[in-house]
Amino acid sequence: MKTKEPIRKIVKIHNKYYDITHFNHPGGPVAIMAANRRDATALFESHHPFSDKEMMDNILKKYEIHEEREKCENYLLPGEKENGDKNIFDWEETLQNDFTIELRHKVKKHFQQKAEIQGISLSQATKATTERWCEWGVFTSTTIWSFYTMLWSQSIFWSWLNVFLFPALYWMSGAMFHDGSHFAVSNNWKINLGIQYMYRIIASPYEWLHEHIVGHHPYTNIYNKDPDLHNSGKDIRLTENEIWNQNHEGQENKFMIFSNLLLVGLNIKNSLLLIFTKKYNGCVDKIPVELKYYILHVLDIFLYVYVFFIAPFKIWTPFYAIKHVIIPYLILSSIFSINAALNHFQKESIKGKNKNWYIHQVITANNFGSHFPHYY
Repeated sequence: MKTKEPIRKIVKIHNKYYDITHFNHPGGPVAIMAANRRDATALFESHHPFSDKEMMDNILKKYEIHEEREKCENYLLPGEKENGDKNIFDWEETLQNDFTIELRHKVKKHFQQKAEIQGISLSQATKATTERWCEWGVFTSTTIWSFYTMLWSQSIFWSWLNVFLFPALYWMSGAMFHDGSHFAVSNNWKINLGIQYMYRIIASPYEWLHEHIVGHHPYTNIYNKDPDLHNSGKDIRLTENEIWNQNHEGQENKFMIFSNLLLVGLNIKNSLLLIFTKKYNGCVDKIPVELKYYILHVLDIFLYVYVFFIAPFKIWTPFYAIKHVIIPYLILSSIFSINAALNHFQKESIKGKNKNWYIHQVITANNFGSHFPHYY
């Protein structure tokens, strides 16, 4: 019986096309899914800053395809075909710029020193250290204790205290969710993916791949490329493509109105829309996957809804279901908004577009004085 050939997985990097159908990527199938049928130049450069260029070129050459350019371009998703024409970033200037060279050199030197001290490879030094795992273990253990106390403490004071403490501790231990999504927890892709599912309440890993890895991170604050700019409607979020009007006055405060619904949107509305629409938040083309992955995604959504919004009301009275699930959930969502959603939402960041990808990343990022956001 003839074996069915897998559907070709084509990727575009620096205006060259590669067939990665049979490429065994260290990031596993997740990395292939993120890049498949896209102009993945920004993804490639952001996740391989320290890789030896000659080695990477030799690897890519094995998979380069030399079909007619128009035919190759037709393999890409609709929203990806225009990337080269729009020329969002000038990659030749980016990679040759003194700022880029110095930045990459200093960061690489930092991790090389860590690698030498610990006697590990450079790649291992960029992943979660023993200290980081211990820190995560402490936060996770404390989170479990807080959850237990919230549910079963005989003290009204301790029980209600942990209604507020539990989501904060969960958030701080959940920094590993973000790191895992960036392949930064371990060299083993299964560990990176598994740790994301430990924090499924924050977001579906499949949806987060669209929102954060494919969209927001490579194209921060770029209209029609960054899904974060499209979460709450154009009348609230001011972008460089809109004319200022009175609705934008105090836009940060207006956005906070939606903060308590943000995780609900991320986990239910947007996840469901991913099944029935072709684009995530209207700007990121849906990752093409096999039918079995769609089925798993649907099951994931229904399990999530049942565990957090149906089962608690079957187990407890409405009062205790709201106390033990809904209130902590809304608190976690508010923390999410304050630490993440508003991080790139400042006027200077919105107006800070730059053709140099690294300069653009620096301009569109914000750092806060508080130690609390460090754990995201």
